[in-house]
Amino acid sequence: MLNVFKRKSIWISMLVAAILIGLFAFAQVGARSTVKVRHLPLALVVNDKGKDAKNVVKKLRKESHKKNSEIKWVDVNHTSELTNGFASRKYYGAVVIHSRFTKAINQQTDYLKGKIITQKLAALAVKTPMAAETAPFQQQKALATSLTKTTPEQAKVSVYVSQGSNVTVANILTTALPKMTDRLNQKISNEYITVANKSGLTLSPQDWSKLQTPIHTTLIKRNKVSTKEISGMAPFLVTIFCWLGSLIASLMNWRDHSKNEQKRHDGRLSFNELC
Repeated sequence: MLNVFKRKSIWISMLVAAILIGLFAFAQVGARSTVKVRHLPLALVVNDKGKDAKNVVKKLRKESHKKNSEIKWVDVNHTSELTNGFASRKYYGAVVIHSRFTKAINQQTDYLKGKIITQKLAALAVKTPMAAETAPFQQQKALATSLTKTTPEQAKVSVYVSQGSNVTVANILTTALPKMTDRLNQKISNEYITVANKSGLTLSPQDWSKLQTPIHTTLIKRNKVSTKEISGMAPFLVTIFCWLGSLIASLMNWRDHSKNEQKRHDGRLSFNELC
């Protein structure tokens, strides 16, 4: 009976079945990985009324006004309202701008300004030593010292993702929201670089580390879904693929066998052909 496996048609049918199963599986993965969202409602909580916080909000809203924007902002007054909003699916995530946001940005700007003044005063003292004894020089030196004596803090932003509302959307937001704040970080950092370059300022790595990440982002997941659980569709899809593979292989083998089988009046397959 094992002679049947010596036939090329058997192996060809198995190969074709395996290829078709692979194509079906790839189609399923592709359909899941190309999900796109438009005008996804996200909560926006602004706990800082300063100028820099308003500028950030303006930039976020500008992106959402585009025709094919992925995000639609929903104004929320307090962070405490997010729990009910996630539960009722009014929004699937949130961005919270914390208080002291503007103060932190101002500290960073002042620190950079203090470093510029310090470098200019040092250059002036080398070029004109007598200038270091003057009152204006001492006043500028005191100002620079006061601006740089405190390490600037990072502006705080929290991004929330409600996993239980929609797992697919949650996976998208888990990547997209931190990237959004990364773009804000890059924009502000580039502004600092521009100011430093125009002033001819050279910052040490230690000093620059205090300014290269102006915004600190915290990712908070609500209504968590265990990542250890297997998708409920997995057993169903595996069964379908196996059934399709078996069916295709059987049909191909039957077609091949029907061409070569010995004619029988009772319609049954010949045992001699299998042996």
